[in-house]
Amino acid sequence: MTKETAIACIESLSRGLTRRSASEKGRAPLDNPGRTRTLLGFLGNPEKKLRVIHVCGSNGKGSVCAMLESILRSAGYRTGMFTSPHLQDFCERIRVDGDMISGEKLAALTEKLLPAAEAMPDKPGLFCFLTALALDYFAEEKCDYVILETGIGGRHDSTNVISSPELVIVTNIGLEHTEILGDTITQIARDKAGIIKPGCSVAAYDSSPEALREIRKACVNCQVPLQVADFSAASGYDLALPGKYQTRNASLVLTAVTMLRERGVSIPEDSVRDGLAHVRWPARFEAVRNDPPLIIDGGHNPQCARALTETLESLYTGQPVIFVIGMMKNKNYEETVRILMEIPGKFYCCEPPDERALNACELKDCITRAGGEALSFGQTADALSAALNASDGNPVIVFGSLYLAGQVRDLLELKP
Repeated sequence: MTKETAIACIESLSRGLTRRSASEKGRAPLDNPGRTRTLLGFLGNPEKKLRVIHVCGSNGKGSVCAMLESILRSAGYRTGMFTSPHLQDFCERIRVDGDMISGEKLAALTEKLLPAAEAMPDKPGLFCFLTALALDYFAEEKCDYVILETGIGGRHDSTNVISSPELVIVTNIGLEHTEILGDTITQIARDKAGIIKPGCSVAAYDSSPEALREIRKACVNCQVPLQVADFSAASGYDLALPGKYQTRNASLVLTAVTMLRERGVSIPEDSVRDGLAHVRWPARFEAVRNDPPLIIDGGHNPQCARALTETLESLYTGQPVIFVIGMMKNKNYEETVRILMEIPGKFYCCEPPDERALNACELKDCITRAGGEALSFGQTADALSAALNASDGNPVIVFGSLYLAGQVRDLLELKP
């Protein structure tokens, strides 16, 4: 089996998501963890050999994972990291010591696991299969710590197979995946809090009162310590990831470091500073050109749009921008656009390379109905070229989806 064949096999699996009726939202069971456990049982339960840091939330999960992984690696630990989606290379999702899994290893592990998946009457989805594969790889590589990012939610997420994580990190929680998780912050937070287990510690973003109420409740039920991040904590650190919102994410990471130290994990201060100063996590307010400024941000929902506008207002006060924007049908694109329109500028609409992409003309119509100025393009390359040509030195911001961000990085021939 080749890397390409393995990826084709994995991508042929269903997404493993179940839409819920209005009466079921926020409470109907999804047996994704059960499917993952079946696969892990076939592999000899490699997850039981791992010390896991489990990360959930609506925004900032990837950045938080990357920062903490960089710190732990700087401290001398062998790290595994599982994140999604990828930007340019499928293998980005699974890393050991910062390096992507090789195509050959992905193929070998896929070939090993595929018979078990095919034998299951309740077939696993793509994310379930990849979760089991990643945990097997991390055990094989004898990782000291594994940073495991949830896909959607928490309680019913495929990654929720760790009986007692070392640490649970909860990033900012907002309305997302409402067709699966529920229509309210309370329902969504309750689902995400389902990864909190007895024996762990919990570090949480200073989110909304409704979200924190559910996190606190889960911590009390499991009798585990909780610390809420102090957003001023990262003010004295040099952060490699730009953007005002990354200071808040870094503060959450520092809270996580404190709790790991309380559990006896040795993390020198020099390693913390080195890890934050040298972390690499593309497409998070990533400046890739200077003239004109070209910034790629993989944000995709209203919370991301608010974080982006705050950063743009601080860096380019009053200056118009051009958005190269493409979004997914299942995101709250109307509210996202409304927030972005607080920044003066124009919108060049295109479609991310995914079957769930919102049609560029529909996105343009949404923007014009809201009073904005927008053009639609059949190809992302055309939208990007037109935006750069029309920028007149003003910033060009690629925004709306990680799938779009990865496509633009490919067009610019940037390395994964």
